[in-house]
Amino acid sequence: MASKRLSVCLASALSAAALPAAAAEVQRPFLVHDVAVRQTNEQIRLKGQVNYAVSEVVMSGYGSAIRRFLVRPGSEVKAGDVMAEVDTAYPSLMLWHFKAQQVIDGKRISAAEGEVAFRQRAFERAEQLVEKGLSPPSALATASAAVEAARGALGGLRIAAIATERQVEDWTAKVKQASFLAPVAGKVIEMGVNPAQVSGTYRSSGPMLIARVVVPGRYKVKAKALASQRARLDRGMKCFVLVSRGSSARPCQLTAIPTVQVTSKQTGQDPSATVSGFDVEAEFTSKLVLPPDVEVELLLTRPTGRHVAVPVEAIIATSAGDFVDRAAKGPDGGLGWDRVPVEVVASGESFAAVSGSLKAGDRVRVPL
Repeated sequence: MASKRLSVCLASALSAAALPAAAAEVQRPFLVHDVAVRQTNEQIRLKGQVNYAVSEVVMSGYGSAIRRFLVRPGSEVKAGDVMAEVDTAYPSLMLWHFKAQQVIDGKRISAAEGEVAFRQRAFERAEQLVEKGLSPPSALATASAAVEAARGALGGLRIAAIATERQVEDWTAKVKQASFLAPVAGKVIEMGVNPAQVSGTYRSSGPMLIARVVVPGRYKVKAKALASQRARLDRGMKCFVLVSRGSSARPCQLTAIPTVQVTSKQTGQDPSATVSGFDVEAEFTSKLVLPPDVEVELLLTRPTGRHVAVPVEAIIATSAGDFVDRAAKGPDGGLGWDRVPVEVVASGESFAAVSGSLKAGDRVRVPL
């Protein structure tokens, strides 16, 4: 189509006399591009790193001897699968001990409650005898002290029972931990052994297992953005991940754009000078197996409307502003160029939306 035609012209073939002074300085080959109105998008590119979106680490800190490995790196597991058989003798023994203590605590509390009831009845009997003049007033004080002592003993036993209950919960968790169960359904990517470690008063007599289970195909990207870009970002922007140059963009979902604001009242400084940047996070899926911490590019886009669009290479940036070379008739009627100012509204990878005196149908020069 004529409106889309790109003509290749050589600047060396043009006479310097036929060009304005601003254009005569360019002696490079160029393309002539027909300006058109098109839908343009604002783009923000951020560098980031990829990691797994779901990654759980499990440790067997209270196992003694490793009996048998049931999975290895690369194995698929379901949540709750046993990944290794570990000797759980010590945590199991401690769990049994505190469960037995719970039974003893219960019997002691029952006996103490009976003692409180007995002492309360004795106090009431002493009150009646004192009222009738059959016992001295000191007998009532003695009975009251006995009631308080019984209640204090009961309170101490109940506190001890609560401590025992917490120990049972703690050691139940430790037995489960020593059982080395898969925390989520996914793939085992790491499985290692650490030397025996001290934990509280117990020193494990064997190694400690550490494994990492991830959900394959689900990834997250954490990218660093500048504080000056915060106002331009929102969750409604389209999100793409570029793993490498030339690769297709993978759609992603923005999951975190921090909204922390620093005011000059809090810092006494310009807010933009107090925050150097913040993290933007997104998630995406991919059938490719991506290594952790691989660097990628996060591309965020937002439509900016229909504007006069020119190739990015056609824009000439100077200290006085941005310009483009627009085709015009030279003094002798030949091809010439006028340098006209433009204002960049939004810039994409190939085209920039501009405002100014350019209009659809104009022709601009794009250096090769």
